[in-house]
Amino acid sequence: MSIETVMAQDEAFEAIDGERLSLGYTATVVWLKIPLRWEESAGYEWLLVFDYPLLDDIRLYEPGDGGLRERRLGDTLAFDTRLVHHREFLFPLMRAAGGVENLYVRLETTSSMQVHPRIERASDFFYTDGNRQIAYGLLYGVMLMMCLYNAFLYVAIRDPSYLAYVFSVLSGTLFIMALNGHAFQYLWPDSPALANTVVPLSSSLWMVGTAIFARLFLETDRYAPIFSRLLSGMTVLALGSSLLALFAGYRLAIEVGTALALVNGSLILLTSALCWIKGNRSARFFTLAWLVYGVGTGLLILSRFSVLPNNFITQNSAAMGLLAEIIILSLALSDKYRILHEELSKYSHDLEARVAERTEALEKANEFLHKMSRRDSLTGLANRLGFDEYLTQEWHRQRRADKEMALLFCDVDHFKGYNDSYGHRAGDLCLQAVASVISAILKRPADLGARYGGDELAVVLPETDTAGARKVAQRIVEGVRELDMEHCASPRHGQVTVSIGAASLNPNRARSEAELVEAADQALYRAKENGRNQAAVLETEISAQASAG
Repeated sequence: MSIETVMAQDEAFEAIDGERLSLGYTATVVWLKIPLRWEESAGYEWLLVFDYPLLDDIRLYEPGDGGLRERRLGDTLAFDTRLVHHREFLFPLMRAAGGVENLYVRLETTSSMQVHPRIERASDFFYTDGNRQIAYGLLYGVMLMMCLYNAFLYVAIRDPSYLAYVFSVLSGTLFIMALNGHAFQYLWPDSPALANTVVPLSSSLWMVGTAIFARLFLETDRYAPIFSRLLSGMTVLALGSSLLALFAGYRLAIEVGTALALVNGSLILLTSALCWIKGNRSARFFTLAWLVYGVGTGLLILSRFSVLPNNFITQNSAAMGLLAEIIILSLALSDKYRILHEELSKYSHDLEARVAERTEALEKANEFLHKMSRRDSLTGLANRLGFDEYLTQEWHRQRRADKEMALLFCDVDHFKGYNDSYGHRAGDLCLQAVASVISAILKRPADLGARYGGDELAVVLPETDTAGARKVAQRIVEGVRELDMEHCASPRHGQVTVSIGAASLNPNRARSEAELVEAADQALYRAKENGRNQAAVLETEISAQASAG
């Protein structure tokens, strides 16, 4: 439809209800009629402003010398073609005082049809706009700082969630810059096609980043495996949407991307809430951050589909929501790191405690095995290995203390005959009975009873002189006699008896413990020669031998 046809149908124009016209995504060409009454001359001080930077084609028809004059702006044209280099579309106006005229504007776009025409004094516009640019600069600066900060954290910690966070913030920042026209103005002013592609592309990449970040940060494989698979599917769909942005038309890409953004936001919010409920403490900050951003993005999307009015709040809701989300998520990452540090410290403490417990248990087990390896299983006394070690240990200890120690050898009289008469099982019981007598008599903790070999038992008595050795030996002899165990193979006594040889030495007066063993063995031989069933103590001979050595 030509301008002439439009002017001929002047009565077809309808007044706009409110300051803004929001038609959503429409392929319809929209015509505006703007009646003006100039009350003062202002040169090029006045501006006709269209503040939505994604309008494709804006054509202004205004009266001029010789008829109507057409001026054209839009994001399909290179940025340098704009009359005023600004992210919004600005038409300078100049009229004589007292003039009355009508301006006609033709609008066409593949993006959402968001129209807010207004006429402002140029000085007022640029004063207000300067404050807005400062605010946007702070917004982008905060986003950049958060990206750099978390990138450094990723390098230091190597947690992939930090990298996903940086990617999502960068793509979200690019989307906000493209949505507000700053990307076209500062990054690729000579590439209108790229400027249009970046809007749906950055939106899709943002969805990819947020879905991946949510899976990593919330540990969905652990807390919500079904939602984890749904987020993986959303990542694939978002990647497909990015391909639409590259190879399909803007309208299809932006409509699909917008619908996916709603699904993506809802899915992540539900996943975060579920992880929070299931005990993921880090999810509480994430849920709050995503709720704030979801509200902001939802307001923007609903305004683009004309469900909500297009005003300052809805127009900037996504940027404000993104800023709040970035700050809260950065706090969430710090909180997660703190929680992980606490859990790691607790795990380390628990591990140390478990290691200490295992070490103690192992030491006890080793001690038990050590004792068992030196214990005779039949008699419960020490075995030969235990005897040898203990005798050497006490020999050195008594040498340091310069005290005497005694050794007793105890032999069951005619034990072979007992075995032959009553059997080996009875022989074992006999040895056990004699061992129990010895154990009952040895009261001091340092005294040791041992099975020296076969039917021969031994007793080590630290800090014991000859008299003490004789006393203990005699008690053992009497104790075994009191067992009154029948022994038909004993020619003289008819019951089980023992012969004991005892000796006492000061280690400082002998060359080694072997001398004590030899002396006790000689005493045992003497007890047997004297008729058995008795104790013999070697005393004078030992001292003489030691002195001779």
